[in-house]
Amino acid sequence: MSIAQLYNIKRAVREDRSVAYKPEKLTEQGTARLCGICYTQPSKYQCATCNVPYCSLPCYRVPQHADCAQAFAEKTAREQLGGDDVSVDQEERQRTLALLWRHEQADEAPADTDEQSSRASSELDAYSTEELMHTLSPSEQRQFEQIVQHPERAARMYFDQAAEHRPWWRQSGAAHPWTPGTEHAYRAFIAKRFMIPPSSVDLQFNALALMLAYTYALYHMGIESNAHAAASMDTDDILRLYRDLAPFLFAAAHDPVAKLVLRDAEDASLYFLQLLGPRRMGHTPGKMLLQLLQDIDALVAPRVVRAADEESAYTPALYAFADIHTVLHGTLPKKKLFFYAHTFDSMPSAARTLFHAQLRAEIQRLECEEEERVHTQQIAAANRAVDGMDRRVQRLGAR
Repeated sequence: MSIAQLYNIKRAVREDRSVAYKPEKLTEQGTARLCGICYTQPSKYQCATCNVPYCSLPCYRVPQHADCAQAFAEKTAREQLGGDDVSVDQEERQRTLALLWRHEQADEAPADTDEQSSRASSELDAYSTEELMHTLSPSEQRQFEQIVQHPERAARMYFDQAAEHRPWWRQSGAAHPWTPGTEHAYRAFIAKRFMIPPSSVDLQFNALALMLAYTYALYHMGIESNAHAAASMDTDDILRLYRDLAPFLFAAAHDPVAKLVLRDAEDASLYFLQLLGPRRMGHTPGKMLLQLLQDIDALVAPRVVRAADEESAYTPALYAFADIHTVLHGTLPKKKLFFYAHTFDSMPSAARTLFHAQLRAEIQRLECEEEERVHTQQIAAANRAVDGMDRRVQRLGAR
């Protein structure tokens, strides 16, 4: 199954037939439509909201098409979740944010011992949301209410303050994700990856989408690795994020999502953003995606190893798969994860080179978009400043 099928191309074909649509261009594969946004390239995809054909992510994200992008992202995410209602009511949002606020404040004041920290956390859990709100100062309550009214700010906080919680491979001196006493689980996963043969289908960019979900979850939860989460919080929240953002890992064989094959880095990025949805991505999805891909580039970059070294040059990436494995439940997702790990580790040299080239090309494209976005904001700010000037000052400046 290609990503085009995910975008309901079959439905678009039926609509084209109903209006007697006739393509204007012939390709080697037959008739094809031009992109309805740039009108220069053959279209690869179809917007499920307005049915306009488009060729790439830049065309999909142009301002003229922004109205239906949000609706499409929400609709796609709901479909991948099996039609479940993913909306969050006000009471649930307040309860969740209150818990987050409480743990953040507790982290700033280190406890003397682990036992004291655990006891303090248990005591806090006994309070209701209303009681916790009463413990906040008026200024803290106002700040909390602003976050409740504008949840997209929370999404920005994950990445604007990312230096506080960097993934394990971005930590200075860190070379592995495990904590004391958990190393054996990671080593066992890497040793077993060759027991399952690699998939006959090219899943390298599905693996990239999975790494996007993994890296985002680490930022979202404010942890270095899943091993750190297991000791301090419920890993069900992490698993829920994986189900939301990488549903192909959990889909049964009869589910169409199980046959999804992402063809390049742009496909993986677009797929991830659609499942992430506007509520999680905030106002600057490009900036967030750029940081995630830069982190992944550091994770999958080959290392120089000695000939006698038992570790692979790509061991950090394999550790990431092993870290995902620690929170999975059930045989199916674990078996699929072995497929991804083996496929990634056994890629031929040429395929690996192409993978890194596409990943870095996607990073470069997003960097250019981010520079353009910042430049546009600066111009807009300058224009607003000029508009606010006294007319006489404007006339003097024009002389």
